[in-house]
Formats: sequence, structure tokens, C-alpha cells
Amino acid sequence: MERRDFLSGSIAEIIPKFESKNYDTLFQTHSFDVKSGLEEYAGEWTPTQITHLLRKTLFGFNKGQFDIVSDKSLDEIVSLLLADSELPPPPININDQDPAKVGDTWVGVIDDTKEPNVRNQRINSVRSWWSLLMLNQGISIREKMTLFLHNHFSTETEVYREPHFAYWQNQLEREYALGNFQELTEKITIDPAMLAFLNGNQNSNRAPNENYARELMELFTIGKGPLIEEGNYTNYTEDDIQEAAKVLTGWYFTLRDDNEFEVKFRVGGHTGGVKKFSSAFGNREIAANGAEEYKDLIQMIFDQEETAKFICRKLYRWFVHNKIDLTVEKNMIEPMANIFRTNNYQLKPVLEALLKSQHFYDKNIIGCMIKNPIDYIYGMYKQFDVKQFAEAEESLAKKVLAYNLARNLGAEFGFILQMYILDPPGVAGWTPYYQIPSFNRLWLNSVTLPYRFQFAVGFAIEKLQMKIGDNKIALLPELLQHVEIYSDPSDADKLVKEVSEYLFPVELTQKQLDYLKLAIVPLGEEDYVWAGIWTGYKNDPSNENLKNAAKSRLTNLYIIALSLAEYQLS
Repeated sequence: MERRDFLSGSIAEIIPKFESKNYDTLFQTHSFDVKSGLEEYAGEWTPTQITHLLRKTLFGFNKGQFDIVSDKSLDEIVSLLLADSELPPPPININDQDPAKVGDTWVGVIDDTKEPNVRNQRINSVRSWWSLLMLNQGISIREKMTLFLHNHFSTETEVYREPHFAYWQNQLEREYALGNFQELTEKITIDPAMLAFLNGNQNSNRAPNENYARELMELFTIGKGPLIEEGNYTNYTEDDIQEAAKVLTGWYFTLRDDNEFEVKFRVGGHTGGVKKFSSAFGNREIAANGAEEYKDLIQMIFDQEETAKFICRKLYRWFVHNKIDLTVEKNMIEPMANIFRTNNYQLKPVLEALLKSQHFYDKNIIGCMIKNPIDYIYGMYKQFDVKQFAEAEESLAKKVLAYNLARNLGAEFGFILQMYILDPPGVAGWTPYYQIPSFNRLWLNSVTLPYRFQFAVGFAIEKLQMKIGDNKIALLPELLQHVEIYSDPSDADKLVKEVSEYLFPVELTQKQLDYLKLAIVPLGEEDYVWAGIWTGYKNDPSNENLKNAAKSRLTNLYIIALSLAEYQLS
């Protein structure tokens, strides 16, 4: 759909003249000549750096969250972001066909209906539950890291179709979001979702299956490295994959008589004997050790220095930038990997060093990435502090509504913007995190960019609706209330400046600010007219004429602001 199809009246006259940077130009402005490294940041500590840190570690933030950290130091904010917290309670049931009571959790409740709809609704419940955790998160990096691990150890519910598997794996990744990556790899290896997704459940001495062994090395731990010759990828060989597959034989999950799943090891399905690995692993051998062999395999892989580097590159691409040149490799990846190994593969020390580094706050790093769809969609709702998702302490009816809205938010918009949580497109995760050379630019294409614009405009004009049963629910940003977070909404220049600082990671030019201002002070009109409208509305909020006049101009302001190329950046 063309942008002009969304516009009417005076705002349609403003948009075509608006001199926002061209998308292609904007996303290529960063030469990325960044020489700084992991040394601790020693520059100025202003709202620019604080909001950059929050954007990278949260799915958006609201004014209240910014106020909490605005007077804190870098060390204090990073400590808050990395603080341990309790795991959330399990998802609830919102389906009256489910054996579990509506409002209670279905986790652990036997589904004796055998109805596909119950299974599908439970998977949707996990998706809603996780979406609400992201939307209602406090000042914590945990949900951002949970999504990182979901992308890293990618599995798809569309393949394994078991809601308990989805919940267990997601909660496992959340539990280890700041924990020991090697331990997590061990647990993921025999996790039922992974066993089902990569055919570990079918890997036996009678019918070897190399799927998980291959992805364990290629995608989850050490990476291929440059190709030396056919079957030799520097960091491992095809023979190593075959030997690793033998190590992993015998694991499976089964359905007990009480309809509960259980992961087991079958000695009779395991390949016995010594497994011998190539010179890439120092010609290591893994002795016959039954159910403990997979841990020996993972230990062997994590003993390789390249494993720490491979994982740190993925962390860097998730939080900083997709381009890793020789300078970044030397100044960032290698020291991060040293910290990772020195701390026995604990994630928290690596993240702490990264988030406190001089490199992380380089001017060429701030606003250099395109928001992924979850950051874009959920971040918008966080910035405008939309209340309809705040279900934690609400009534059952509001909880059910919040679950439905959160599920639809991900289903309708996350799916079409090409980031559907619980169902990445493949075992490698979402393409923009690995596809050379485009990487994050792939989030914007002929399909997704018009829909991002549609989402932003629909949000601003309060017409973004979701169908829940027979009803349509509008997700309201409540702009008249939102602008009260700014110091003086009656002052057009101050308002536009503060809006730009709140919404965008990069500074707008004066020309851009002047165009934004046209939304509330049209050409030929003096600033005092807007001041009178806003002040009059505040003094008499029941006056519909003043209320509509104020809201109309604010709506125009946010249509333009949320449609700017700069709003796509993080």
C-alpha cells in the first residue's frame, strides 16, 4: 500500500515535502570506522548514552523507566539490567475447551481431549505469555537475552507441535539468560523440543541421524571456519560430525502412562565404544560413558578457543552491529572471548564488559542498526505506555484480554513483519542475524516496510484494532496523556525537540525539527495558537473543541515522527 493512501488533509501536504533521509542513504551512513574496544567507557554520561543503553537491552522503555535510571551511573544501570530475578509463573489458560480452568495454568495439566485446537491454543498461550513478559518487563536484560537464545538455539513449534516443549525450552533459556552457556548447551542437547526439532529422538545406533550433531557444531557452538578441503571446515570435519552423532545416540522422549513427557536414555540404542575426533580437536577421544558422553562431547567443544569467539560474535551482532572486521575482531571479539573463557562460559561477565565498553557508546554505534520487528512493535507500545497489556495484577477478564491482545499483536504484525516468536524460519534463526552481506537491512523490504508504516500510522491515529471474538479492540496510545511526560507541551519548540530525543536514537537536523513542528504549528500560524489550544484544553478538558484540536495536531505530529526513517533505528 502506498503511504499517501494512509493520509488525508493537511498532513498529506506535509509528508511529501518532509526531508527525512532516504532509507538506503540513512542505513549506509555509518562507515563503521570504530577503533575503540572493550576498555571501560570514560566519556560523557547524558540521556543520549542512557537511552542508547536502554534501547539495546530492553524492548523499548517508557518515561517512568527512564526517570528511574536518569540520575544513575553507568555501573549502576548495568548492575540493574544484569540483576538476578525470579522466574515468572507459567502461562495461563484462556480457552474454555481446555481441561485446565480458565485463568489457571495448563502446564502439567493432562490434555485428554486430543483436540488440535487445545494444543494450538496452548502454544498461543506460550506466545502470549512471552509477549507480555517482554511488554511488561522491568529494567532487565533478561527478556532480550531470552530472545537471543531463542534465535541461537532455534526451534519451531510448527515442527514439534507440543506446547509443553515450547514452554519448557523458553523457560530454560530464560533461566540461563545470564547464566552458564556451556551448561545451557548441555541441557538444550537433551531438551525435548530440540530432540524433536533436530531428530535427536530418532538418533540410534541402528539409524544414525546427524542433524543435531551438525548444528551443534556449525550453529550452536564453534562454527565451521574457512573450508580447507572437502569435508574439512577448519574447526571440525565431516568425520567429527559422524563421531558426535554416535555420542548423541540413545536419547529420546516418551509419553508416560500419565500423559506426561519424559526424556530418557536407552543404552540399547546407543553406539558403544570409543569415539575418535580429528586434529581439529587435538585427536581427542571420548571414552564409552553411556548417558554422560554428551557432556564429554560438549566439554571437548568448549575447550576450543574458537567456541568462545563464535558465541561472542553472535552476541556482538545481536547487541551492537553486524559488521565484524579485523579491528572489531581484535578489539572486541577476542577480549570478550577471553572474559567468557576465564569465567567458565558465564554470560553475565561478558555482557557487563560489553555494555560498559568504550566501543558500545561510540557515536557510530548509536543508532546504527535497524530495529527488529519485536523491538519495533513492542517498543512502540512501551514508549507510549499503553496500559492494555499490564495484566499482572488485573482481574481475570483483563488478563484474558491482555493474553488475546498480546497473541494477536505477535500473530498479526510480528508474523507479517517476519519475526514470529516461537517459530523462526529455520535452525539458523532469523536471516538478518547471519545473512551476509545485508544482515539487519533484510528487516526492511517491499513487504515489511509498507506494513511498518501502516502499523505506525494506525497506532498514531488510534485506529489499530484487533479482533477478539466478535469484538474489535483498539490499542490506544492516548496521546493527550502521553505528551504530559514532556516539560512544557504548550511550547511547540520544546515539545518537538523533546519528542525527537525520546523517540529517536540519532539527532534530527534543525530542518527535520522544523518540519515536525509544522504538524502542530502549520505554515503562516504563530506559536501562540498552539500554546492557546493546549493551555485551553488543560484548563477545560471537557471542552470537546479544544480537546479535538489538540489531539488532531498531536496525531499529525506522531504520524510524521513514527513514519520517519530514523524511527526504524536502534
